[in-house]
Amino acid sequence: MDNRKRKAAVFTGGDLSDTAFYARQLEQTQPDLVIGVDKGAELLDRLGVTPDLLVGDFDSIDPKVLKRLSAKGIPTETHPVRKDQTDTELALTRVLTVYPDVIYLYGATGTRLDHMLSSIDAMTIAAEQGVEIHLIDPHNDLSLYKGPQQMTLELPAGRTVSLLPLSDTAGPVTIAGFDYPLTDAMLTRRTSGWTVSNVTTAAPQTIDFDAGWLLVNVVLSE
Repeated sequence: MDNRKRKAAVFTGGDLSDTAFYARQLEQTQPDLVIGVDKGAELLDRLGVTPDLLVGDFDSIDPKVLKRLSAKGIPTETHPVRKDQTDTELALTRVLTVYPDVIYLYGATGTRLDHMLSSIDAMTIAAEQGVEIHLIDPHNDLSLYKGPQQMTLELPAGRTVSLLPLSDTAGPVTIAGFDYPLTDAMLTRRTSGWTVSNVTTAAPQTIDFDAGWLLVNVVLSE
C-alpha cells in the first residue's frame, strides 16, 4: 500500500521573488497538485512549471502571462473582483475538494500585513478539516493546528520555534525537546513571551495541547 501523503502547493500573489527557494520547495515536496492564484501564477511561469489549475479574479497577474498559460489549456476558475472571499480563500476551498493530506501555501507574505494576516486566518479552512497546512516563505514555516493535537517534530538542535495562540486561549500546552519546556500551560494573547523564540534541543520535539488554535512557526532563516 502506498502511504505517501497527497500534497498540494498553492502559489498566491505575495512576495515570490526568491525564485531559487521556491524551485527547491517544489523539488523537495513533489506536490501532486499545483495551483496558481492570480499573480502567484507568474512564478510558476518563470519556473517553467505548468499549474494544474488557475484560480482568482486575475486583476494583478500580467495579462501576457495569463494569456500564455491559458493557451496551454489549463483549467481556470475566474471569480469577480468584487466578492466576499480573497483569492487565497477561494483557492484553499477548491484544493480541499481533492482531499489532500498536506497543503503548502506560498506567496502569502510580503509588504501587505493585512494580506498576510488574512492568509493566516484562511489556513483555518484546511486545519478545521484535519488537513496539515504550512505557510512557507524563505524565512518561515508556519503551520496551524486545532486542538486536541499531539505533534512530534524531528528538528535539529538549535532551531528557533515559536508557538502562538490564534484563538483567545490554547491549551493546556505541554512541550518537550525545547530549551524552555512547558507543562500544562494555558496560552493567551498576553503570554507570547513564554513561547516566542524557543530553541530546540535534541530531537524529537513534542507539542501536545487540548483545545484552541495554535500557530507553530519554525524559523528557516533569520
